[in-house]
Amino acid sequence: MTNDKTYQALLAMDDMKYQNAYNLLTDTLNEVDQDDIYQKLIILDLRAACSIHLKNYKDALADSTTVLQTDETHVQGYYFQGKSLYYMREFEKACEIFTRGLSFDPTYSALKKLLDKCKTAMNKKTSDDMGGIWNTIVASNSDEIEYHTHLTESIFIIKIPIIGIEEEHVHVRMETDDVIKIMLLSEDKLYSLKVNTPFPINILCADIDIDDFEVVVKVFRLGFIRKSPDVQPQISESKLKIDSNWNICQKIKSWLLNTVQHEKIE
Repeated sequence: MTNDKTYQALLAMDDMKYQNAYNLLTDTLNEVDQDDIYQKLIILDLRAACSIHLKNYKDALADSTTVLQTDETHVQGYYFQGKSLYYMREFEKACEIFTRGLSFDPTYSALKKLLDKCKTAMNKKTSDDMGGIWNTIVASNSDEIEYHTHLTESIFIIKIPIIGIEEEHVHVRMETDDVIKIMLLSEDKLYSLKVNTPFPINILCADIDIDDFEVVVKVFRLGFIRKSPDVQPQISESKLKIDSNWNICQKIKSWLLNTVQHEKIE
């Protein structure tokens, strides 16, 4: 029964039904033989992965911490613990976790990739903290997030730290030649921001970039000529992907299938 529920959870994860998978894994964790450490660690790994997709980073951190308290050599525990801290913007702690995980398995490419991203994010945060101006946006439900503005001679940059937003949920429009309106929809919360630009702008040249942590809007001074005028601005794809969780799921699914087949033969 435990293996069946774990397999159902894997199928739910494949279908991106992470809440269903989380519930199944919680049931499985209550049923599993507590002496079966290996299976317990697998279930906690998978539940941490679900929590990250559900943006419940504290829950993912708790599960991965339990994993590492049980077996400090379990490298996937470092992956999920570090990734939870990464999305909580605890970059320095996350880097320490990724580095420790790599000390047990230097070939774990997913940890290397996240360590590099974490260092980049840490440097970026330091750069933002050193210059520009911080302000606050209020959402439709009164939640608040801060945003950061930075100015060069011909470019005005607005950085809005918000996790997991999709490209189609970001809208930028021109109110006047020196006022833009930015609307963001995140988890059923609507953030609406009007920004006075320091110079008249050409909204047709606006760039929107979305990464793991923030939306960056760049607008250009009216008449500013870009280095490649024939190249139209592109909206980058969100970088939030299933990444190595998919490989982990595939490995666990193979293990479960072998176990189930073995039990049927018995």
